[in-house]
Amino acid sequence: PEILRYLIASTKPKKAITFDAGMSLVELADEYERMLSRDLEKELQDESLSRRQKVAIEDLEGALRMSKISERQQDNVSFRHLAMLAQIKSDEEILEIIGASSKNKLSRMRNWIEGKHFPDQLKIEILDNPKFELDQNIKQILRNVFSNCEWNTESISNSISEAIKENEIPARDCYRNLYLAILGKEKGPKLAPILSELSREKVLSLLH
Repeated sequence: PEILRYLIASTKPKKAITFDAGMSLVELADEYERMLSRDLEKELQDESLSRRQKVAIEDLEGALRMSKISERQQDNVSFRHLAMLAQIKSDEEILEIIGASSKNKLSRMRNWIEGKHFPDQLKIEILDNPKFELDQNIKQILRNVFSNCEWNTESISNSISEAIKENEIPARDCYRNLYLAILGKEKGPKLAPILSELSREKVLSLLH
C-alpha cells in the first residue's frame, strides 16, 4: 500500500497516472526505496541549492511522508528481493528474515506472484535435476568457484567475474551454462542474489 500511496502522492495534481501491475510496479518500488534511503533533511541544508531544487526535495519529503502507513519506513528486504525470496523459500524461512510482523506483506507478495500481472522476467523456478547438457569445462570452473568463495551475493558475483577473466571464457557462455544449470533457461533475473539464498550444496549438486 505504501508504494501505491507514493505513486499518487508523487504525481502532480491533474496529471494522468500511467501504471501497470507488472514491471512498472517493480520499478516504482525501486524508486520508492531509493528515495527513502536519501537523507532529505541533510540535503536541504546545502546552501548551494537553487530554489527549484529545494522545492523538489520538499515535495519529495511530503510525498514520502504521505506514503507512510506506519512509523517504520524502510524494510530490511527490498520489494524486488522479497519477490525473489517468495519463489525459492518457505514462509517460515522468509519470516525469519523479514520478521513475523511482515506476514501480511508476504501474503500480498505471493498473491501478486501467483496472479496474471507478475512479469515473466522475474519468474524463478529452481531445478531439482538439470535438464540440459552443459559445457564440461565451464561446469568444472564454476564448481571450483562455488566450492571456495564466501557464500554471499557480492562474493559470488565477484568470483564469477574473476573466473571468467582468469580462464578466458566468454562471459555470455559462462552465464548461459549457469542459468541452464540452475533455472533451466538461458537467461533470467540476476543470479548472484538467487544463488546466495540457495545452499552451496544445492548449487554444486546442480553443476555435477
